[in-house]
Amino acid sequence: MKISNIQIENFRSIRSLDIDLVDLTIFVGQNDCGKSNILRALNLFFNEETNPGEPLSFANDYNFFENPNRRAKEIVVRITIELPENYRRINGDRICWEKKWRADGKYEDKYFSLKKRVNKRKALVYENFNLPSRSRLHSALRSIEYEYVPAIRDTRYFDKLQGRLYKAISEVAEMEFRGSSEAFEKAIGSQLTSLTSEIEDAIKLKTQLSLPKDLSGLFERLEFLSGDQRTSLSNRGDGIKTRHIPLILKFLAEKKQQLRTRGSVPSTFIWGYEEPENNLEFSNSLLMAESFANYAESNLAQLLVTTHSPVFYNINEEHPATHSKAFHVFQADIADGTQVKCPINLDVEMDTMRAIAPQLRKVTELIKRETEARVQANIDASQEKPVLYLEGKSDQLVFEKALQVFFPEQASKICCITKSDGAGHNYVKDMTSAWATHKKHHPNMPRGAGILDQDAKKHVDKSTNQTLSPHSKIFFLETPKHLRAAKSKGNGIQLDIALEHLYPKKYWDYALLEGWLEELEPTDYLTKNALNQALRAKTDPTAALHEDWAIFATHRFKYEKKIAAAKHVSKLRKDAFATDFAHLEDILTDVFKFLFPSVPLTPSWP
Repeated sequence: MKISNIQIENFRSIRSLDIDLVDLTIFVGQNDCGKSNILRALNLFFNEETNPGEPLSFANDYNFFENPNRRAKEIVVRITIELPENYRRINGDRICWEKKWRADGKYEDKYFSLKKRVNKRKALVYENFNLPSRSRLHSALRSIEYEYVPAIRDTRYFDKLQGRLYKAISEVAEMEFRGSSEAFEKAIGSQLTSLTSEIEDAIKLKTQLSLPKDLSGLFERLEFLSGDQRTSLSNRGDGIKTRHIPLILKFLAEKKQQLRTRGSVPSTFIWGYEEPENNLEFSNSLLMAESFANYAESNLAQLLVTTHSPVFYNINEEHPATHSKAFHVFQADIADGTQVKCPINLDVEMDTMRAIAPQLRKVTELIKRETEARVQANIDASQEKPVLYLEGKSDQLVFEKALQVFFPEQASKICCITKSDGAGHNYVKDMTSAWATHKKHHPNMPRGAGILDQDAKKHVDKSTNQTLSPHSKIFFLETPKHLRAAKSKGNGIQLDIALEHLYPKKYWDYALLEGWLEELEPTDYLTKNALNQALRAKTDPTAALHEDWAIFATHRFKYEKKIAAAKHVSKLRKDAFATDFAHLEDILTDVFKFLFPSVPLTPSWP
């Protein structure tokens, strides 16, 4: 079940709010605008608390500016719950549930069902529906669990969270847990035999030691130990503690679902999470935002989040499949109280973020790529071989063939790795960097390398290899002999060497016949200077082209045909490949010398 709407009246800074909620609802605003009061109102509704461990104090929690005149002062929280399809036939389509609190202590709790229908004007309307008294829906509503995670997550909060692990574990593994407890009691009892015997002799009462039935207090004192030094979580920084919270909540939700017997009512989990970015550096904020999106998409829980961070309030840009919505929370006038709106551009509404938001998106993308690369590098390292990262599948086919031809004895000692789609220069740069980082912490693992086209030089910082050294290195394709004339200075031709430019001319002629090439405009391969000179002199700007290499400048391989061409090359006989692609031996020699610095290299091809 999901809450689709919440209405709050006269609670703290809120005079009146009406908000439509989705799977992941995000509230953004300046400090003290009342964001947290939305989450606290739901905590009051489901858990009879405002902050954790604090019951309602009507004198303090009633809206100060509300003047009810003759009406009794009351706080109202009203939620609308959309019912799952399998509930709707006998229970209606949605539940309207309302709770009221008054200064004199009176309390009201009621709910009713609504059924949708199309009226005579073809409009969708909801009307009251008779909710059966024996419906399972009553139990389902009581099974809704609302978890309020406050912005200040102190030691007491973590202790209580760990204590709840006891209930989850003991219920799921009841028999095993009971047996372990009895064994523990017997072990302690055997050590206290003399004491219990003396007590029995002295006061004539048979005595034995027993564990308390509820061990949640014991679990509150359990320690999460991590790292090689087995450091306690209580001694870790606030950022590490913060990363544990959603993982523990996820564990509790999953264990609760495991307890379901066939035909029983499922539990519903709703998290009201304040400022998840607190105590987290930027990269870990990104990881947590991604996990929140995944939890919402998987229906683990409905999330309501308050934040100041664009990492969270722009989450839909990174995860468009997530049903998310962001609201700007503000107070235009303190007497009007907290208000919300759903703006087009939250970066503009949050004025302080407007200037840095575009750069922040670039940094977000960079950190996301680097994080994915570190995870993948860890997986690649499990092969315990040096790696060679390549820009795409066509590069992989050609270089694996070159290894087999020129260095057959060493070919099996290296892994050529790429992505099936969307690799490119960023992939190679990220993976070689991630490999270098991984090797710093694991000195015994082998080295890594990458090969890039010439055009990637403008995208890769000149100091990159200095940063990677000596753990990893990027190599660039050199200009082959058949294109040195095309690359000579002053001819007005701009030609960045890619894998396909390494193919001799006869392969391009063949590709043209096969329809694998597409023709370029002169503006694509001529420099601006050459075009301007030709325009002033009224001459043909393509006059510098020579028939020996013109096709390399005037055409390019269609993206979808690059692999077909690479497959054609990889099927060549060894002698034909060795003759036509001899220039690949030089770059692979350099790669091998770096990857195996202490191993003599003897090419097998004469």
